[in-house]
Amino acid sequence: RQRLEDVGAQAGVLSSLAPGAVSALGRATASLDDELERIGAAERRLNVGAGPQLMAYRSSREQLLRLQSAVRGREERMADANTSLQHLNSQLLQIGERLAERADTLDGGAKIQCMHAAMVRLRGEMRQMDQRLGVVQQQLLAKQRARMARVAAAEFGPDSDDDEGP
Repeated sequence: RQRLEDVGAQAGVLSSLAPGAVSALGRATASLDDELERIGAAERRLNVGAGPQLMAYRSSREQLLRLQSAVRGREERMADANTSLQHLNSQLLQIGERLAERADTLDGGAKIQCMHAAMVRLRGEMRQMDQRLGVVQQQLLAKQRARMARVAAAEFGPDSDDDEGP
């Protein structure tokens, strides 16, 4: 019986406090709704404002990946060309050795003259091949530099300086 009376008294106290608690909860809910609406509006403004920059960044990133892939392909072709050049150089050396062996069968002046002519031709061909390789390498490096400069300009802007911080 005592317990029932205590519960009744506490229920009375709670019911007298309930209108105040309900109104406080209502005010807190309204305040929270206002804050959420302001946050949502700010988020929408940020998304609208950053949209073009995000698209430009994605585009620049995709272009960078394409260019890096192209550079890798050209580097692989350059390595293949270097391998071919080494193979040709070894063939030229073998031909030079065969000419030298053939020259052993010739007599005196004819032998020397034949060897000299073969060596002059061999040196000329090797010089031309080295020059062609140098030109191709310079062209490739120039193209790589130009592409990297375009990528950097697209990604960081034309006035960006790598030495300066953000």
